[in-house]
Amino acid sequence: MNFEARTIELDGFTVTIIPKLGLKRMYFRYYPNKDIINVSHDIRVPESEAMRFIRQQLLNLAPKIKKARFKQAKQDINYVTGDIITIWGEAHRLEVRLGGHTYRCCQKDGIIYLFAPETCDKEKRKKFLLNYLRTQFLERVQAVTPSLEQICHVKANTYHAKLMKTRWGSCNIVSKSINLNLSLVHKDPACLDYVICHELVHLLERHHNQRFYQLLAEFYPDWQRAKTKLEAE
Repeated sequence: MNFEARTIELDGFTVTIIPKLGLKRMYFRYYPNKDIINVSHDIRVPESEAMRFIRQQLLNLAPKIKKARFKQAKQDINYVTGDIITIWGEAHRLEVRLGGHTYRCCQKDGIIYLFAPETCDKEKRKKFLLNYLRTQFLERVQAVTPSLEQICHVKANTYHAKLMKTRWGSCNIVSKSINLNLSLVHKDPACLDYVICHELVHLLERHHNQRFYQLLAEFYPDWQRAKTKLEAE
């Protein structure tokens, strides 16, 4: 009999499976601070049965785990393995792999893989990950703006992604350029749509007056719900 624990990646989680002798049932334990899962079962339980149990537990506990991940994501990020990064409202676990001479970042099954040189420090990891998030952000902006501009009957000349402390978006009416807060990449996609529509309407109406809100309601009827979601998260 093999009593050695083994670790697998499943649905974006690191799961350690620990076979033991004499267990009458299987145990599933989630540790939010480390974002890991330990599963213990009797050594005689078939692997297929253990995997069914794990998948069912992940399904049952998904809301609780998602809530814990969001809470963890709001804490300080050290850009090391185990950090939780939220992208478009979905929490992802960061996996940092050091080695080689180049930087690379990709996503798979709820995990963000950051490949970096062995000598890479925290600031360099932060900078590279931020560039990756900027790319993800601008790709979505590019994908959604044509339809939103058509709905709002106005077209912006340029869109820029910036980290802003007090605003989700701003615009220059003369140049028809729109600045979007890069932090929107962490929010639900509806929040980005709302902010873009908000700024597009400003190209038609500078002030937050009755006409502005009439246009916003016409072009984006669900704007109040999106605004509430944006401010609540």
